[in-house]
Amino acid sequence: MVLEEVDADVAAGVEGGCEVKITTTGFYKRRDGKKARVVCVDAPGDYPVIVTIDPVGDTNCYSTTQFGVFKLGESNNEFDLIAPWTEPAEHSLEWARSLPLETKLWTPGMLVDKWHTVQFVKATSYVDSTEWHIVGSASWANALPEGTRLYREGWHRGEYVVKTNGHWKGVTVPGAMYVLLLPTQGERDDWLLHTAPTLRPWKPEEVPHLAMMRLRDTVSYSTILGSCESGLTTTLRNHNGEPRVSVIAFSDAFKDREHSTDNGRTWKPCGVEVTP
Repeated sequence: MVLEEVDADVAAGVEGGCEVKITTTGFYKRRDGKKARVVCVDAPGDYPVIVTIDPVGDTNCYSTTQFGVFKLGESNNEFDLIAPWTEPAEHSLEWARSLPLETKLWTPGMLVDKWHTVQFVKATSYVDSTEWHIVGSASWANALPEGTRLYREGWHRGEYVVKTNGHWKGVTVPGAMYVLLLPTQGERDDWLLHTAPTLRPWKPEEVPHLAMMRLRDTVSYSTILGSCESGLTTTLRNHNGEPRVSVIAFSDAFKDREHSTDNGRTWKPCGVEVTP
């Protein structure tokens, strides 16, 4: 690919302002930012450069002058060829606008469940430093804020990965014998937001008897013995090893406690999911 510089006055007077001469085939950038391919540079006539708007095939062609001008006497036409093509930096504004129009894009600073289409981004003014990610990709996942939960189609209900201290941690169902794939393990485009379920406090008949219960993120635990209308009954041994029975209101257990039904391997809130 060769671009031959010419005198600016000559270019302006003869070619409508273009300052380069196209002498070889290859990929070029159009004035509208799209990628075009020059397939011929020596066709007869005033428009010897043959351009295809399909980078793969040679269909849907049009022609320009030897300086890439689509129409003599007309400046700043979107079909003009203005420079050799260089691939835009990934996640840049130019890169984002080169994607298919229906692609969903997200940029840091937006809410995690919001996004724009490429069509919207192309029609809106953004600074060139804006960083864009394709929604669902691993790069999008790793740009999301702390505490974000993600999952993939096919995972069991309740399975997800959560971003904690800059790292991803998998949460599986009790008894699972496998490790969940993380967004750091290869670029994927099928990650989905996992919304935490809406919970409510237990009712007396929903309390898991003989389950372990503790203040959230602590070590010591008590055993749930039963329940009544006023709350649940637990037992905790004191410093002498003697059992101490207490009654905890359902609302208090829901607020700051968690329970385990698998001998402490996993801990869950003291409540049940509200069905929409």
